[in-house]
Amino acid sequence: MSIPAKPLPLLYALSWPWWYWQGKKLNPDPKTWATSDYRESYDLELGFLGDLMGLGDKDLAIHPQVSLFFRGCQSVVFNLEGLVENKSRPVLWNQTTRHWRVLESVREAFLDHHLIAGLANNHIDDVAHHDLQKNLAMLNQLDITAFGTKENPTIYLKDDLQLHAITAWMGKNPTAAATFQDLKLDQGQHLLFVHQGHEFHETPKVETINAVHALPENLIAVIGHHTHFPQAVEMQKRFVAWSLGNLAVKYGGRPVNWGLALRLGLKYLNGQWQVRGFKYQFIRNTPERDRVVVELSPLTKP
Repeated sequence: MSIPAKPLPLLYALSWPWWYWQGKKLNPDPKTWATSDYRESYDLELGFLGDLMGLGDKDLAIHPQVSLFFRGCQSVVFNLEGLVENKSRPVLWNQTTRHWRVLESVREAFLDHHLIAGLANNHIDDVAHHDLQKNLAMLNQLDITAFGTKENPTIYLKDDLQLHAITAWMGKNPTAAATFQDLKLDQGQHLLFVHQGHEFHETPKVETINAVHALPENLIAVIGHHTHFPQAVEMQKRFVAWSLGNLAVKYGGRPVNWGLALRLGLKYLNGQWQVRGFKYQFIRNTPERDRVVVELSPLTKP
């Protein structure tokens, strides 16, 4: 298994501000994005969103059009970047989403869906272990299924179809997040919700591409996050969305305010699950004085 989880390299950390300020305006290259194809009826429909980042003291407002995009999906999955807490932290820990109201807003926006929060990311360890336990309790109270920890890396969508959340990045070792070492792809078909790639890059690096393409064939879909910039969608021997970008973040401008809303249609054919359809739409999150507004964007793939 490739892409071992690893601590954040010092050079990478030092390069982070430069990549952020060099972030380009979103301009998808039509040669690298697969065309949406969502025409037939499916046995299972799944929705995916990217990183819910730290919002500081801002509230979250998700436009009804976003949830409408996922109408008919049995489940909607998003990545909870870091943890939710009410305590004041130094600037280093501003990745945390500062108050429970944000999760309540997500739950309210997707009342008709089974809502799933992935926790496998490098900011899960920014706060103490008891904060993780409080988050798990709150997510359970809000009827949001959490996965992606070492204790619970996998969800069974069907008896022979598993969804895994893992990270290839972490701030320290050991980590509470599930990593590639925890990934078990034995029987049945599998989907992977993975925290991978390099921040603010429009395209995945060769090491990421090679590692994903080398994964076993019974892994039928890979949905990435972590780059904070939407990356291409492709459909070759498996479905791959290299990165969904951000669901919401408190910062304004540059690449970080873009993301993808993605839905997959799966059918059970000849004893196997197959991705038979997909569609996606860009989303834009706009920080205002006291809230972050998430809406579908008129920007479409050229």
